[in-house]
Amino acid sequence: IDFIDFRWWPVWNVADAAVVIGAILLIVSRARNDP
Repeated sequence: IDFIDFRWWPVWNVADAAVVIGAILLIVSRARNDP
């Protein structure tokens, strides 16, 4: 793990957060569209 620098963590954190938010929005939108 020595080759992983902490400066990459914020980038991965933002990408991971975007994926989670996208999944939540998808689930919420599908739930609202269901009768």
